Amino acid sequence: MRRALNEAKARRHVVDVIETNAPELEALARERVLARFFSPHVADIPQWGVPAHRMWIADRVDFFVVAFNTARVRREELPATYEGFLDPKWKGRIGLEATDQEWLAGLAKHWASAAPWSSFAACRDEADVRKGTCCCPRWSRREVHVSLTNYASNADSMKRKAKPIDWKPVER
Repeated sequence: MRRALNEAKARRHVVDVIETNAPELEALARERVLARFFSPHVADIPQWGVPAHRMWIADRVDFFVVAFNTARVRREELPATYEGFLDPKWKGRIGLEATDQEWLAGLAKHWASAAPWSSFAACRDEADVRKGTCCCPRWSRREVHVSLTNYASNADSMKRKAKPIDWKPVER
């Protein structure tokens, strides 16, 4: 993203394609670094994956799930909603990825009111927040019990490597 911004400022337009996450692409669109995108295949993409300005389109979907350490947590213990993780029994057992703004944005959209945010802030303050796929390296050491910000594909990959992990979607 930084390179695209620097090259645009220098009026050096040599990039054909940028593949990254939606928040970064949206920032580039707002800076007018991107051109409008047209293709007959855009019709095959769900409407939510094509912003009205058409300066970028979604090429993948990250499916966030609650991953849990099967050596520490039973599936039936997991709450059905994120609010369920505010229960004191989860204190000190939750891991969060510090850079998963897509997850946080999705939660903000789901929680249209401010009511859950004050309680969730307390949960965040008690969570183990780290940068860089927070749970993966520490999973086999059983340091992380539950990760609220895991991609289903990452959890499945770890599961194939015989790590004590499984996942469950919560809310929607």
